[in-house]
Amino acid sequence: MHPSIQQSLAATFVVMLLLSGWLYSSLDSFREGVSKQAKDTLKTTLDTTYRTLMDWRDMHMSETLTWASHPDIKDLTQGLLLSYQRDKEKMNNLQNKIDEELSPAVEKGLFSSYSILTAEGVCISSSQTRWLGLSMIKSERTTKLLSRVFDLGYVGFTVPEKGQLWGDHMLAIAPIYDDRGGVIAALAFGLNEGLSYSSISSRGQIGETGETYLFNADGQMLSTSKFMAQLKSIAVLNSDVLSNAGESKGLNIQIRDPGGDMTQSFVPKVNAEELPLTYMARSAVGGGHGSNLEGYNDYRGVPVVGVWLWDEVMEIGMTSEMDVSEAFASYDQYKQDMMTLFVIFSCLIVLLLVFVAKHKRQVTGFRVTG
Repeated sequence: MHPSIQQSLAATFVVMLLLSGWLYSSLDSFREGVSKQAKDTLKTTLDTTYRTLMDWRDMHMSETLTWASHPDIKDLTQGLLLSYQRDKEKMNNLQNKIDEELSPAVEKGLFSSYSILTAEGVCISSSQTRWLGLSMIKSERTTKLLSRVFDLGYVGFTVPEKGQLWGDHMLAIAPIYDDRGGVIAALAFGLNEGLSYSSISSRGQIGETGETYLFNADGQMLSTSKFMAQLKSIAVLNSDVLSNAGESKGLNIQIRDPGGDMTQSFVPKVNAEELPLTYMARSAVGGGHGSNLEGYNDYRGVPVVGVWLWDEVMEIGMTSEMDVSEAFASYDQYKQDMMTLFVIFSCLIVLLLVFVAKHKRQVTGFRVTG
């Protein structure tokens, strides 16, 4: 091979190597920028939605404590505890008086129900008469919460759990004190969390696929999924997933990784209860705040990116997620454009090399002939 052609090949190789290095660096830098932008957008969305939730939480905690501290509620509750199951007529009379005092809190729409509970969780007065005499504490989580209310004067929330009397609602619970400062009972207001959570989380919708939702420690969604129609079509939910009002029963949606994209006809080989929590849910339930911009499967099995947090007071998690395909759409387009330019430039270099080599052969042949 002619030395000049060898030099041209060497030069071409160096140029292609430098070009490849520049392309890799450019793509990596662009992806990093897109990843940072996606994280910033998701985090801003999550923080804003979480602040709204905190305002909602603090308002209900304050309101519940105010009602529980009302002198009339204190006096009536002390009388009710003394007469409970001893003097039925007096007990009914006191329950009616309590109802007169607390009904306005329910009627103005802030709460859906009220109940007064003993230290054992037995309901001794309630706007839901079918609850009277029943234990409203049926799980380890709510038992611990009630203990904190009576032992520490704690004001807190129960999370929606299957099998509870209050169903898809949650309870705001505050201590009722006697005149000596001891906790004698607990006031529990029911909150229509399905509507509240869904209303709050709906403010965290981003683009076509971005959504913000809440979930409990069991990996059950507490708000409405953005993909209800999609989920119903792939039979992720139970047949009764929609109520008469068209609101999703969030506890039917498990934040678990099916192992594949169910929107693309993937079918898990095991029951939903046997599937692991998603990467996000596992991290959040462990008490962590975190993010993942590399991609992980959501409850549909669709690769997403997301940020999340865990609220210790309410014992719920919140996340903002977006499909990887949408989050990195600009990067994918940029990569495609750059690869196209790289191929075109490479072809031009090869053509130039062929032209130079052909020209040198002609020149050499001319010299030999001459």
